[in-house]
Amino acid sequence: SILSQVDFLTLRALGAGEKSLESLTEENVKALLGEAVSAALAAESLDPFNTNYTIATGNILAGLGALGAKDGFESALVKFDEASKKTPLDPLPSFLKAQVYLSQKDIEKTKTSLLESVSLKSNYTESYVILAQIALLEKDVAKAREYLDLSIASDPQNINLRYERGVDRYSLANFSGAMDDFNAVLGLNNSVANARYFKALSLYRLGNKEEALNELRIVQQTNQDNEELKKTIQMIESSASENTSNENIEEETGEQDEN
Repeated sequence: SILSQVDFLTLRALGAGEKSLESLTEENVKALLGEAVSAALAAESLDPFNTNYTIATGNILAGLGALGAKDGFESALVKFDEASKKTPLDPLPSFLKAQVYLSQKDIEKTKTSLLESVSLKSNYTESYVILAQIALLEKDVAKAREYLDLSIASDPQNINLRYERGVDRYSLANFSGAMDDFNAVLGLNNSVANARYFKALSLYRLGNKEEALNELRIVQQTNQDNEELKKTIQMIESSASENTSNENIEEETGEQDEN
């Protein structure tokens, strides 16, 4: 959320002391954020060309907006626009504007700002992820998949995105494609049990039953009590056994025909 972006170290320096944020009332936080805005504006006046100060002010104002402060969001948008003018090739102000619009539930402006951010930086993963989520909410599954592909192209080592696409590909019976994603996940972290489980199911669907069983037994080492896993192993073992029996019958029939 926008509020989580606010620099709470600044809040403590302004008077929160050692208190945890959970112990502060909403009014306390509003007061501290108000002081933080004043401090950020003072810093900005000393170095007006420093975009970081402008963005910091915008983030704090957005935090006030998230707490219900009047004109908080609108003032934040003004600051992000100022930041864009100072550094027109930086995608961050557009991305931050999108978050404000999303908080205001203005989906069209959210999409516009996110698309602005990726026009400035084609591998802006965070923007693609939000665009994919919006497409899903709008029931445009094809567009969501397109944005998911773009997010992975921009961050191919993102385990969560690769896993998500692998599951989606599996649901579409694209088992080879799913295998690519699950192998990528396991290459980055071989302890992701769910990725190995779905890899095993993909192998099974592709007819590689013994390999599937090998992968499932690895998963079982750390999931001894998982009943669903046990049933899956039993099902594939039974299927593999039937295939072996059928192959033996075919061989025997072939020998008899030759005689």
